[in-house]
Amino acid sequence: MPVNDALLHNWFYGNYGVRVAAAVIFAYALGTIPIGPIVRWLFAGLDSRLVRSANAFVPVFDAIKGFLPTLIALHGGGLTIGLAAALAVTLGHYYSPWRRFRGGRQVDCEAGVLLALSPVSALIFVAFWSTAAVTSRSAAIGSLFACALLFLPLWYCLGPWAALFGIAAGTAIALRVGGDRQPLERA
Repeated sequence: MPVNDALLHNWFYGNYGVRVAAAVIFAYALGTIPIGPIVRWLFAGLDSRLVRSANAFVPVFDAIKGFLPTLIALHGGGLTIGLAAALAVTLGHYYSPWRRFRGGRQVDCEAGVLLALSPVSALIFVAFWSTAAVTSRSAAIGSLFACALLFLPLWYCLGPWAALFGIAAGTAIALRVGGDRQPLERA
């Protein structure tokens, strides 16, 4: 599809601030959607095995929720707008106004964001999380460890601006997950 240069370079749509604001607002709004409670509400009153099966897909939808706005902003406006959208969707997921600013606790949304920013960083993040979670037998400890080291793969793959995003997102996640001591469930 050809790009309309006159539309792209006019005073409103071509304005960098408007693109940043639109990306941040869209990403935050999408990040605030509480997938887990919506799934539980949709499957309320049904067989418990069906509810467990549906709950297994919640992390996948949380990852998609982080992946989409980051990828759209990254390809539509460059790395800076992509990082702004990534931080907005992360904050929207962890501090959702629909849940009294107590949003998600898992790092699924962050994994989707990292997959959009840099697939190599996402793999390193998952390796950090799984190693720490299995070693400590706590998903929260794994999340804190992976978020504390999040800036390293981002710096290596994308540069110092991405490392600043990693520090900001890691701090937001650590503040949200820090008091939560959820043990790993045995299958």
